[in-house]
Amino acid sequence: MALPKFSVVTVSYNHGDFIRQTIESVLAQEYPNFEHIVVDGGSSDNTLEILREYPHLKWSSGPDRGQSHALNKGFAEATGDVIAWINSDDWYAPGAFHAVAQHIGKHPVVMGATCVTDREGRATQTVDNIERSWFDAMKYWVYNSVPAQPGVFFRRDVLEELSIEPLECFDEGLYFTMDYDLWLRMLERHPFSFRLPQTVAYLRNYDTNKTGADMAGAYREMSRVYRRHASRRIHPEQQLSFVVPLERPDRRLAAFAEAVALQSLPSLEIVVVDCSADRHSGAAIRKQVGELGAKLPRVAFQHVPAQEGSPPGAALALDAGVRAARSMVVACLDIHNALPKDFALNVANCFSRDDLGVLFPNLTDEVRGALFTPVQGGLMFNPAGPFNLSLAPLDIVVRKLAWLDCGGLSVREELRESDYGLKRLLVMMAHKAWRLSSEALLPCSPSREQCRGEEPFRLYVNSSVVDEVARELRFSPFSVLRAKNGFGLVLPDDLWQAAQRVLAELPGGLSTALQAESARGLQELASKHPTFGPLHFFLAQALEREGRLEEAGSERARWREIRAREEGSPLFGASSR
Repeated sequence: MALPKFSVVTVSYNHGDFIRQTIESVLAQEYPNFEHIVVDGGSSDNTLEILREYPHLKWSSGPDRGQSHALNKGFAEATGDVIAWINSDDWYAPGAFHAVAQHIGKHPVVMGATCVTDREGRATQTVDNIERSWFDAMKYWVYNSVPAQPGVFFRRDVLEELSIEPLECFDEGLYFTMDYDLWLRMLERHPFSFRLPQTVAYLRNYDTNKTGADMAGAYREMSRVYRRHASRRIHPEQQLSFVVPLERPDRRLAAFAEAVALQSLPSLEIVVVDCSADRHSGAAIRKQVGELGAKLPRVAFQHVPAQEGSPPGAALALDAGVRAARSMVVACLDIHNALPKDFALNVANCFSRDDLGVLFPNLTDEVRGALFTPVQGGLMFNPAGPFNLSLAPLDIVVRKLAWLDCGGLSVREELRESDYGLKRLLVMMAHKAWRLSSEALLPCSPSREQCRGEEPFRLYVNSSVVDEVARELRFSPFSVLRAKNGFGLVLPDDLWQAAQRVLAELPGGLSTALQAESARGLQELASKHPTFGPLHFFLAQALEREGRLEEAGSERARWREIRAREEGSPLFGASSR
């Protein structure tokens, strides 16, 4: 089988101290099918003398508009099947090209470990270039979220598939982060899902090279690229969206919409999620939305259907609203709230930090104390906090990108009648390195009605969330890397094993029996699963509705007995770190 042709692109400027090692490392590959293109920016040191010593090089030297422009010129000359990009102070490890060539046919992008060195070439750390998704690479504040550039090889057709012209591969307006921008464009279609275990390249990092000399500037530019790609994913039309689920037209929506129209931040949207049970109610909601849109032209309105059977405030309804929102930040608030005029502006200021995923605008002192821990004059989210609470439908403001990264308010059918969606979302936000914060932007309102059945399911909800995080920590390489470096949760193996034992008790047909709300169906299921506490809890309620009070009391006593045993489980108030 013919070996693919490698095009090695190197840009240089006054790197005469290093470039010989770069060139020799390419030759030392002993790879028969390659070209090495060097684009020099008009060096005044001995770089050109060194280049003249190597007749195999395709090189040019002259003024350019910076590294991105030089890279574009080099890529435009490349004729190979595989693009390899190595800077003039970095070098390849022996055997890298042959190792990449074995896999590049099946994988459009192949990564290998990259050893970071000091100026003299002494190793300081190894970047494994772990497999990652677009969401993983986006979070530039996470350790090694952006792949180490010399260890990334990709097929030429990746650029062609993205309709990127060779002279447009790199944004010439970027000084530090042209590679970050290119990787994100590639990751939109191709997860970086294959890596070689060995070191394939060496990357020098020292005080006088570009990034080492100005890390603050590099991070500012990373923020620019992050926001650019977040906008490409979300396609925002408004600055802030409010999600309001309704079963029927509601007068409170008009008052809430008028308060939104008075906000000091312009370009706002209200997404009304239609949870109506019949066509007549749905038509009436749509009519109310249309009338409000005509009355309040300063506010954009959307009318979107909820998933069938989703009551207002339920996970599926809120998820539909957030996914439909045309803004980067979405507020899921009870329309009882009185919005201060500067609420939207304050939210925008809070979300000026790229890593903020969730903002709680009006927590009670009790809930804030459970969810956050005081640290150095501020508050840090405690990922064990949600395990120790039965969460009512809290008012939350979320970054839509973070919501999508974490899968939103997903529903586990057996736990539909619980706070599973919200609890899972908060824990996954912390696990995936999104920051959670609490700011008093709204008056604290009385607690809303608790989710139906959330307390009986606490052990099973906690177990389900632990199980999902534990599976990520076992099967997602980038999750393992995050946790190893303090950017993710760490769960003891015995806690995961306990969660699996608990979840094995979940009976089939539970959701159907709960929705029917008949004592007969629940009794049949309880007879098959006598130790499953939630069945006895809901059976007691069904018997009370039918006036069978003595039987209801017996079932309630049975429920309390089982609950006492559940409270002894480490998952009833699970701990994590």
